[in-house]
Amino acid sequence: MDQTFSETIQFTPNSNEKEILVNFKTEILPLILKETNYDELWGYQLTSTGQFYQDDITNCLIFKFLKANEFDLTKTQDQLTNTLKWRKQFKPLKAAYLETHDPKFKDIGVITYYEDLPEIITWNLYGQTSSSSASPGELFEDIDSFLRYRISLMEHSLQLCQFTSLPLSKISQVHDYKNVSFLRFDPRVKKASKVIIKTFQDYYPELLERKFFVNVPILAKWIYDLIVLTWLPTETSRKFKLLSDPTRLVHDLGTDKVPVSYGGVGKELKEQDYHFSSTGEGENKVKMTEYTKFLIENVYSLELADTVE
Repeated sequence: MDQTFSETIQFTPNSNEKEILVNFKTEILPLILKETNYDELWGYQLTSTGQFYQDDITNCLIFKFLKANEFDLTKTQDQLTNTLKWRKQFKPLKAAYLETHDPKFKDIGVITYYEDLPEIITWNLYGQTSSSSASPGELFEDIDSFLRYRISLMEHSLQLCQFTSLPLSKISQVHDYKNVSFLRFDPRVKKASKVIIKTFQDYYPELLERKFFVNVPILAKWIYDLIVLTWLPTETSRKFKLLSDPTRLVHDLGTDKVPVSYGGVGKELKEQDYHFSSTGEGENKVKMTEYTKFLIENVYSLELADTVE
């Protein structure tokens, strides 16, 4: 009997993409897991005999990697292998749930979820640091520190994703550059941006729904073209939109739940921010996946305890 797939997996008509996916999952994925000795991807277990394995989710995750590589098996195998090796070394779940990040990052990242769209959005507010001494350039000064913070925000967002539901299998982003000077563009920002963009391209394929750049002066569009568009394929950059007037965001997003500063009638972003726990209890609380919870409680927490001792 033919296997059924979720609505998020849309094969090209009259193609062999379905067979490629099934072959990759049954033949190639086990080899990758054996090579990397790591089976967690975006909070889900990939080992088919594992306690937390979900076949429909695995299909969706593999499909994203295949689609990103135009169903080239070799390229897909390389990217997924490198992704699992990176996750094993970088430990993004640990960055998200157990690490304390620099206080200067406190106010520059927010996660919202609007049911009326529905859509998951990460807000990057680089000009709104809680530290009066931290300029946007100083936020990026320690690239490793900022990257761990930014990855933690992404991993939190992924916990909101429902990979088998078409509207919620991807994440949108808003980058607000209010209070950021475009007259003296800091080279630290350019360097860090390049690292972050490459990291997301390499290890988080097919997750971007759309991206807005807000409060960017029209005269600074050349910077936008130089930094963003020259690094990304057309299929990705097509999802981007630059807005000099922040109140236009309410129209482009399609929900009035955004704050007044973005043209809506909603609460301030910090009041809309989602928080993550093992239970998901309380307002704006999201329950982490069962495998995420298991790894946090039984692997990473123990590693942290050993380090302290």
